Amino acid sequence: MESFLQDMRYGIRLLLKRPGFTAVAVLTLALGIGANTAIFSAANALFLRPLPVSDSDRLVRLYATGSEGRRFDVFSYPNYADLRDRNGVFSHTSAHQTVSASLNAGEEAENPEGELVTGNYFAMMETGALLGRTLLPDDDRTPGAHPVIVISHSLWQRHFGADAGVIGKTLRLNSHAFTIVGVMPERFKGSYDVFTADFWAPMMMHEQVRPRGISLDRRGWGWLTATGRMKPGITIEQAQAEVSRLASQLEQDYPRFNQGLGFEIFPASSMPEEFNEDVSKALGFIMIIAGLVLLVACANIASMLLARVMSRSREIAIRQSLGAGRLRLARQWLTESMMLYCARDEMTVLSRDTI
Repeated sequence: MESFLQDMRYGIRLLLKRPGFTAVAVLTLALGIGANTAIFSAANALFLRPLPVSDSDRLVRLYATGSEGRRFDVFSYPNYADLRDRNGVFSHTSAHQTVSASLNAGEEAENPEGELVTGNYFAMMETGALLGRTLLPDDDRTPGAHPVIVISHSLWQRHFGADAGVIGKTLRLNSHAFTIVGVMPERFKGSYDVFTADFWAPMMMHEQVRPRGISLDRRGWGWLTATGRMKPGITIEQAQAEVSRLASQLEQDYPRFNQGLGFEIFPASSMPEEFNEDVSKALGFIMIIAGLVLLVACANIASMLLARVMSRSREIAIRQSLGAGRLRLARQWLTESMMLYCARDEMTVLSRDTI
């Protein structure tokens, strides 16, 4: 231990004696490692980190497929309702769709992204409100009858200054008054964790929130996304078999609208399934580039350390003449390299934040 501490003190003195070499080495390491850390952090956030809800491994996304094998992330409301009511593998099946609306709360106005959701959405997500309550099935039974809204933690802070008395206040979406009934926890971002929603309104208020003349009564291809929570003990294979059976029934019951209709399910992730392939390819390419950057950085550091050892040939000869063996010299160089590694910590954080 005493000799190790001596090596550390000697290594620190050498690094301080040559600040130019130390700065270049530390910066090179920080850029190489920081770039890889940033890419791996992005990959973790997009593909590996589960949704911040209870038992997220039982959540699946439902997609409709056409006769040509094309996949669509949309449902019509009647097909969704039949799938919800006839299946035996999901405890909850919810429809939702991202929308953008003009929002006015007091003197401030903006155009945030939110979601139209069915009344069982928050029960399906198994998440509660930070303040007030979430939307309930009774809020989503009659078109235009319940102008209530749940807002995000971010919107609560921006527009209402984190006022604990926000429940019952009014904000206007597309000039229509909605009563705030709940505020969600900060960790809850919505159906897709990478796309933060600022509000959630009942599906039956779609004409006020999304006034584009789209009917909920039309069967066939629609505009709604669906997510289901599998019952305990149900596997994805069993769920897929069930939704395939239901797709065949709906095609037989409504051949005019559902010709070639199919259903596919995928484990719920933090981003829509149709983006996964493209994003994963882009991230894979960036990871290769970042890996090459790290490889070049390591090669440069190795070359710099080798050149530094060659310039210290007189010192090495003196130390050998005083009885230092090869193992002792190698341990000294290893300690000096460790000092560089430790010195790069702060630089790695800075470079990662910059990237």
